[in-house]
Amino acid sequence: MTDLMFEIGFGLTVIGLLVAFAAFILMIMSGKKSNSQVRGGGILFIGPIPIIFGTDHESVRVIILLAIASIAMIAILMILPYWLR
Repeated sequence: MTDLMFEIGFGLTVIGLLVAFAAFILMIMSGKKSNSQVRGGGILFIGPIPIIFGTDHESVRVIILLAIASIAMIAILMILPYWLR
């Protein structure tokens, strides 16, 4: 069971790194300089409590949905070992 959880965690970490790397490469390859505004946001988890911040309402809405999905995934992964007994 521990091996399965380790493999799931490691796989999610690798996928996240690959997505971030691909986004970085695509940003460099686009190479266009524009005067558009930068929008963004983030989540900081302190224990089970998410702290959400963003530059505009649309970014915060997306981050809230991602926080809910993350909390649901964390809850499922914490309960998964008990279901598989």
